Amino acid sequence: MNIIKSIAAVGAGFVATAVLSSAADAVLQAAGVLPQEHIYVAAPVIALVIAYRTAFSVLGAYLVARLAPNHKTAHAVGLGIVGSVGSVITGVATMNMQVGPLYYPLALAALGVPAAYLGARIAQRDVSARPHALAATPA
Repeated sequence: MNIIKSIAAVGAGFVATAVLSSAADAVLQAAGVLPQEHIYVAAPVIALVIAYRTAFSVLGAYLVARLAPNHKTAHAVGLGIVGSVGSVITGVATMNMQVGPLYYPLALAALGVPAAYLGARIAQRDVSARPHALAATPA
């Protein structure tokens, strides 16, 4: 049963990260900040995209760590590894397609695992900072 919970936790974090990233992309595209087919824009705009995608990665890993049945940091870092590998694959696959600078997917790949670890640490801090309400409640 724990394997199903583990898969569900990582899946939830992945979906949350993907949905939030896609929504932010759509908002920026609708506002005319990002073009539709490529990401050849000014470096500050790419830095903005990298920043919000990294923040969403932290949030996704936080969700994984909160939902995972055990080994919470390992689950969250696993999501970070999946994201980093995906970014490298995307960078290699689109290298000759002229869709954006190569440093963009490489930056996302480099930040994936640290962002996931940060999300897991925040989740651990949140859990340990709360008093155990159920243990203090009279029966």
